[in-house]
Amino acid sequence: MFDQVIAQLAGDGVEQLSRAAVGDRMAAGRRLQAALTAWMGRLSCHADGLGDGGLDGAGMLRVEARMSSTAATAASRTATVLEELPSAAASLAAGRITAEHARTLVHAAEKVATGKVDAELVAVAEAAPADLFARRAREWVGRNQDPESVADDHDRARRQRNGSLRVRRDGVRVLHVEFDPVTGREVESHLADACDTAWRKEG
Repeated sequence: MFDQVIAQLAGDGVEQLSRAAVGDRMAAGRRLQAALTAWMGRLSCHADGLGDGGLDGAGMLRVEARMSSTAATAASRTATVLEELPSAAASLAAGRITAEHARTLVHAAEKVATGKVDAELVAVAEAAPADLFARRAREWVGRNQDPESVADDHDRARRQRNGSLRVRRDGVRVLHVEFDPVTGREVESHLADACDTAWRKEG
């Protein structure tokens, strides 16, 4: 079955398609990709529960699907949380949302009750491109996240602050830093002032 689908896709003569036909093919491809993501996620979850001493779902995604460790872990995590989001899982399997939408829903479910996410955000995901939905989801989480969860997020962000300074061979300094939101806003303000002063001195 799978080899047949692969062969059909490889042999599809896209060069002769009209713009409308290209759009139809892309929409079909999006649904196929989503269904494949959902199916791979189900396989990952099943591997987690086999209990036979073999690789877990993330490990099998890395070996058999040839994902990076980071991608395999993220995909496994998404699949696991989707088991608690039945509407989201069904929407992904049917191709109504993409893997990007699913990851955003999972991130929301880490901050707001899964039942509420599944009931209120899936329809929003189905109606918007992934980047627009991500913004709407962040706004929704901000309105629905409980104060204790907000405090936990802030504490986590403070613990994860880090920075590094690298000097290139030509002497250029490359600075990378990560701040929590509060500290970040303060640093951003000071940095903007410093840059403005430097530019003014240069005329």
